[in-house]
Amino acid sequence: MNPLAEQPLPWERQPGETAKAFQAFCAYRDLEPARRSVLAAYKQAKGKPTARQAAGIWNRWCAEHRWVERAHAYDLHREALERAAREDMWRVRAAQVADTEWDLAQQLIARAQEMLRLPLVEQRLERDGRTIIVKPTRWTAGDVRGYLELASRLMRLATGKPTDQQALTGADGEPLLPGLNLRGLTDDEIATLLALLDKASRAASDEPGAPGPGEAQSRAPN
Repeated sequence: MNPLAEQPLPWERQPGETAKAFQAFCAYRDLEPARRSVLAAYKQAKGKPTARQAAGIWNRWCAEHRWVERAHAYDLHREALERAAREDMWRVRAAQVADTEWDLAQQLIARAQEMLRLPLVEQRLERDGRTIIVKPTRWTAGDVRGYLELASRLMRLATGKPTDQQALTGADGEPLLPGLNLRGLTDDEIATLLALLDKASRAASDEPGAPGPGEAQSRAPN
C-alpha cells in the first residue's frame, strides 16, 4: 500500500476486498492486456485450461471491485516505469558517449601537438635483431588541421555545444571575428590554436561555466 496516500493505489488491495478476491484480481491484473479476461485469469489461477467459463463469483468480483479500471491503471503505471527506465538508460549511455568523445578529442589534440613538435617517426627492427632504423613519417599541415577540426567537433558534442560553424561575439552581440576556418591557418597559427585549445579544455574539465560580462561569447551565424 502506498504510505503517502490515504487510499491504496488502484492495483493494490482495496478496502472491503477479501484476500481471495484480491488474489483473483492479481491473476487478472498480471495478464498481458491483449489476452486479459476473467476467464483467462480463472483458467490460469485454477489450473483449468479447458474451462469454458469462470466461476460466478469471479465475475461478481470483477464488477464489484472494478477490475477493468484498476488493471488499466496498472498498465499505465507499468508503462511509466518502463519509460523512466529507458530514459535513465539513455542518459547513462549519453554520458558514456560524451566521455568517449571528450577522451578522443584530447587524444587528437595530443597527436596534433606531437606532429607539430617533431616529425613522427617509424621504427623498424632489422633481421639481425639489433639494428633499428628510424626515419620521419610523412605528414602535412592539412593532417594537423583535420585532427583539430575533428577534436573541436568531438569536444562540442561532448559538452552539448553546437557543432556547426560559429562566430565569436562580444557583450553587445556584435561579431568579433568572422566564421572560423581552420584551413586558412598557417602552421604557427595552428600551434597557437593548439595551446589555446589545451588551455580551454583544462579549464572546461575543471569548472565549466558561462562567459562573464564583457567576455567573448559564441553563437551561430544568422
